[in-house]
Amino acid sequence: GDEARSLKAAQRDRSRIFDQLQEIFEDADADGNGTLDFAEVEAAISQPEIHNKLLMIDFPVDNPREVFDLVDYAGTGVCPISDFIEGCLKLTGPALSKDLLAGQVALDCMKLTFREFEDEVRAVQRKLSRLDATAHAIMECGEVTLLDMQKYRLRHPGARGSIST
Repeated sequence: GDEARSLKAAQRDRSRIFDQLQEIFEDADADGNGTLDFAEVEAAISQPEIHNKLLMIDFPVDNPREVFDLVDYAGTGVCPISDFIEGCLKLTGPALSKDLLAGQVALDCMKLTFREFEDEVRAVQRKLSRLDATAHAIMECGEVTLLDMQKYRLRHPGARGSIST
């Protein structure tokens, strides 16, 4: 009924907005490589005609650096045009349950990875501690050996097996 019709209309609107953004940002892709960097996004948004078009579709134009950094979550400095647009569309509309779930899953994965990293760091710290103790023991043993060798040389100056320095 009405719910299905409004959902279909919302999907059409989203598709229309996506197409408009696709056209805007394909034109903004100055080097034609299919990705956007911040300079290309900023240059596009600073054009009054594009700025006004973006405002009409609730695109967040006030802080392009923040928008770009959010969408470029990998921090590479470049973002494929379609990923940039999808990310921007998520910034403009209400959060969908699937988006929130995806965010929660990503956060849970990061927590697990961080815990594993902490465990690895602790294991390396234990190994370094053992290595440090071993190095100290070797140094101590070496000093004793050298002292004994010196005493040996003093007592037996012409003996074989002594190491000449």
